[in-house]
Amino acid sequence: MDDSRLGPGARSLANPDRQSKIKFRTFAWIVVLLVGPGIVRSAIATRLDGFTFDEAYHIAAGVSYGRHADFRINPEHRHS
Repeated sequence: MDDSRLGPGARSLANPDRQSKIKFRTFAWIVVLLVGPGIVRSAIATRLDGFTFDEAYHIAAGVSYGRHADFRINPEHRHS
């Protein structure tokens, strides 16, 4: 089959040696640009929270687990 009929990207897909590869340095910058703002946002959003600000929710979830085996309060704590 003639690769020219499939379009410009078909030739590189048919021949894996010709695929363009991203440089590690470029990848590292993309990761920093994506993850960095998330870290800054988390730091700003939680700067006034103490380590025990959500203890009431954990206590309520624990009581629900123990009494009723009900994991709806914190479903992420449920183990398979």
